[in-house]
Amino acid sequence: MKAIVYKTITYFFLLVIIYSCKSKPSTLNINKALSTVNSVAPDTNDFDQPGIVLDLNNVKVIDTLYVIDPNGVEVRSKPDVLSKVIIARGTDDQSIAKRPLKYQLGHQFLVLERKDGWLGVMEDITRAVKSNGQISLSTLTEKVYVQENHVGKLSEVKVPSNYLMILTPENEDDTSKKYLKGYLDLKLITKAEYEEKKATAIDNLVVDTAKIKSKDGVIELPLQKGIKRYKNSGEGENLISHNYFGQFPFLNAYLVSTESDATESGYYSLINKKDGSEIIKLNFFPHISYDKRYLIGIQVDIPDHTTAFELSQINGTNVKLILGTSFRYWFPVVEDDKGQDMFWATDGCFYLPIAHRAVIEQRGSNFQYLKITIL
Repeated sequence: MKAIVYKTITYFFLLVIIYSCKSKPSTLNINKALSTVNSVAPDTNDFDQPGIVLDLNNVKVIDTLYVIDPNGVEVRSKPDVLSKVIIARGTDDQSIAKRPLKYQLGHQFLVLERKDGWLGVMEDITRAVKSNGQISLSTLTEKVYVQENHVGKLSEVKVPSNYLMILTPENEDDTSKKYLKGYLDLKLITKAEYEEKKATAIDNLVVDTAKIKSKDGVIELPLQKGIKRYKNSGEGENLISHNYFGQFPFLNAYLVSTESDATESGYYSLINKKDGSEIIKLNFFPHISYDKRYLIGIQVDIPDHTTAFELSQINGTNVKLILGTSFRYWFPVVEDDKGQDMFWATDGCFYLPIAHRAVIEQRGSNFQYLKITIL
């Protein structure tokens, strides 16, 4: 996914990309149960009892629900609180690793059965199996059970306020919670508060793209002495292109983007209008604060399913990155190609609509609203 998100994608295109990256199917166009066996170090005393393996040609889904409990939900082999929690398996340095299976907030369940406060759901379960004295890992699609009071409709999936500051771990399977300390205060607000602040939104970018245009793949930026030229190069998948967005008069700087189709990457540059030098290179479209002291860049990281965030500090005409991080549980909602739904207001705070990852993936509309204050 390119870093130049505001130039290249709209909200609905973003939804399609994210949705297509899902690993769990939401329909039953599967001909047979998934079955993979991986050889691991033998331990003849450590293997699992088989579960309820499904024939997907004869499965009937009666509902699609999601984990709405911020603490997640444990998965059991029977609809009984006294039954054992299923043990999740995985490989770690060629040995069998295991932990109680627990699905997190927003996880999608395809429901097959309702029974006395329990739901029978379809999941791919990896178990340790014993054959000829060798322990291996086998993944099969099974019917397992979760308590119904931990599960609900997509509209009930909300990012809890105490999840806003949770950072993305290095390992995707790591469920421990590490929080951002310092720099920012993140607070959920109502839609009415968001709309009220949007009426005071400011934008320090002067859009003069009618005057400075690309001609035959060339952009010419007037400097105090001379001209700074950007020329597209390559063709097709090897195209490297440049786009002009406008200028920040107080920085005496132009804003230009560079994109590479080959590497699906890009960046923004603030270019000094005096001599054409690069003031700073930014990964994301820059939003500059009302008092001209801070710059925020934010977008969805498609491959990692997280929110990438950058905070830079402005001192005169100097811009310095002071924070680059990633948030795990919420996504910005971008409904236009310039990110105008996120903005700085005259109160000095940054505002944007957000949603849980599951809401974005499933094209839901139960958005929440975030206020970011620089500490």
